[in-house]
Order: sequence, then C-alpha cells, then structure tokens
Amino acid sequence: MNKETAKTPSDEADLRSFLSETFVVYMKTYALHWNYEGPKFYGIHKLTETQYTDIATAIDEVAERIRAIGQPAPVSLSQILENSSLKEFRNAQFNDQAIKDLAQSHRKLSQLAKRVAKKAEEEKDLFTHDLMVARSGAHDKFAWLLESVF
Repeated sequence: MNKETAKTPSDEADLRSFLSETFVVYMKTYALHWNYEGPKFYGIHKLTETQYTDIATAIDEVAERIRAIGQPAPVSLSQILENSSLKEFRNAQFNDQAIKDLAQSHRKLSQLAKRVAKKAEEEKDLFTHDLMVARSGAHDKFAWLLESVF
C-alpha cells in the first residue's frame, strides 16, 4: 500500500461501524420479511425483499472497501454486534411497530453514512465518500418507503 492510499485506523473504524450497522439492518429487514403479520403482509414482504437485496450488495461493497484500504473485514457475528449501536429484533412482535423500528434504523444508518462521507471527503478519499453518499440516499429512501405504509 502506498502513502496515497494508506488510511488511518479511524477510517477503518468508521467503515467497520457502518458495515456492522448495515449488517444489523440487513438482518432486521430479513426478520420483518419473514415474520410480519397483518393486512399489509404482501406489500411489506415485497418491499423488504427489494431492500435486503440492495443491502446485501452494499455489505459486500463496504467490506471490499475496508479490504482495499488495507484492513481486515469483520470475521464473526460477535464482531459485527460489538461494533453496532443498533439492536437486533429479539422476540419482537412483527407488526406495525416493527416496521417503524426498521424505518428508524434506516434513518440512523443514513446519518452515519453522511458522517463517514463528510470525513472521507475531508480526507480526499473520494471513493469512500461516493459510496457513503449513495448509501445515505438508499437508506433515506428505504425509511421513506417503510414510513409510507402508514
């Protein structure tokens, strides 16, 4: 790795945090997809399928960016959960409250992406900046779509 591509430990920590938060949102999206019950079932089932497909691609892109800057990607679920402030669904009732919880998680993830993008721009890491801007927009849209069912 040359000096121009070398990153500080905080860059990797920012991306690792974003990756961990994204993975938790991915699992929450799957949980809602599988378990939602109610009159909106079909719409929620289809909406979350679109979302988890997009998020799976994003997880891979972020992990590859972590590797590209010379750091290891997480290797265990425990590492991911240790680096996430978002909480998993545990024994949740999969109703409208779960939809609202997932939408709020998307909003938090979008805010984190914006912070990481700003820092990456300041450090002239334009690839990470652009990746985080795209992710922020995606999570804003996902939150909006989930909130729109009410």
